[in-house]
Amino acid sequence: MNISHFIITGTSRGIGEQLARMLLENGNFVYGISRGDSNVLNKYENYIHFNFDLSDVLGIEHLLSKIFDQININNTGLICLINNAAMLEPLKSIDQCNAEEINKSLQISLIAPMVLSSCFIKQTDNVQTRRKIINISSGSGTFPAPAMSVYSTAKAGINMFTQCVGAEQSKR
Repeated sequence: MNISHFIITGTSRGIGEQLARMLLENGNFVYGISRGDSNVLNKYENYIHFNFDLSDVLGIEHLLSKIFDQININNTGLICLINNAAMLEPLKSIDQCNAEEINKSLQISLIAPMVLSSCFIKQTDNVQTRRKIINISSGSGTFPAPAMSVYSTAKAGINMFTQCVGAEQSKR
């Protein structure tokens, strides 16, 4: 039962792609979620890609069901959700941002990780497998930065959300 499964958002590039690659090289299974593909990750036998736009928060529950259909829970030592995907844009002062930009950024950077975490906990609630949720944050969630008010607000929200869920799940 030492097989580990990692569900990672934002695997098409950057931190998500590198984290997935490192986990795959250690023999783990990775289920990547991103709008784009990764030529690097698609070469690994233990990698399954799910092309999905996380701004579609109403489709996340169905997406996670499809991912869990791929996992043999009874032969798993760990199942881990890593909420990595985020949207840096819009990079301008708030008076220059429109409602659509603000909404999309918060959907991807804050609401999607919340919905993913909720669905993950529900899907794994009755299993005996070790489970973890890791939310990737940023110093921008603590320190204000001009032209980054939307991103910084989302990361501050992720920080508080992580603490709240940690308190809720601490006895489980």
